[in-house]
This record gives sequence, C-alpha cells and structure tokens, in this order.
Amino acid sequence: PPAESIAGVRVASPPALIALKVVALAHRRGQPKAGTDWRDIALLLLRFPDLKRDPGPVSEQLAALAASDAANAEWRRIVAEPIEALGIQPAKVAKTRDHRVKQPVHKLIHPLVAKRHPARALAATSTGSL
Repeated sequence: PPAESIAGVRVASPPALIALKVVALAHRRGQPKAGTDWRDIALLLLRFPDLKRDPGPVSEQLAALAASDAANAEWRRIVAEPIEALGIQPAKVAKTRDHRVKQPVHKLIHPLVAKRHPARALAATSTGSL
C-alpha cells in the first residue's frame, strides 16, 4: 500500500490504512477481533473526516487491493453510518468543605505503594503481622 514518511518512519497512508482495516473487518465479521477493526476505522475517520465518502480515496484503495464485494459493501455501510466522537466530560469531585461540588478533577492522586521487599511482605502476611 502507499506509504508516507513521518519522522523518518514509513507508515501506510490514511486511505490505505482505512482500506486495509475495512478488508479485515469484512473478513472477521462476527468475530471478536472485528470490534477492534471497527474501532480503528472509526478513530481514523474521526481524525480524517474528508476520507468518509464513496467514491473517494478509500474506495480507490479498495479497488487497488482488489477487495472482495463484501469489503466494498462494508465500506458503503460505513460511509452511510454516522460516526461521532463521545463527548466525555471530566470526572467531578466534591469539595464539600468549600461548598464547591462540581469541579473537574485536575490531578488524580494514587495511594502510595508500599516499599517493602516482596518476600518480607509475604512472610508478614503469613504470620498475621504487617
């Protein structure tokens, strides 16, 4: 497939990559891996919305790959289906002391991991003392 050079690394062009994913999706229809193919296609089309048309660069790549009728039909279904990004909002944290209950979380603080030797921790749990 056609490739582009990004930072000295050759990568498949977006239309070629989408076409390859469509072929894989048509081949794996009904299998668990088809879900990741669909997700990859959706993310690529959200990033490159101008490619979501038929005829267009992706359908040209499908023709160049001599893709099956099933893959071409899959591409037509994808083009016809709306794809929208999720409008996920940041999590909210309550600061009840200040009466500010709807503020976005700026930093998620994780508990400190105990810095013990694994064998010592295992021995402590078996004896009942930590």
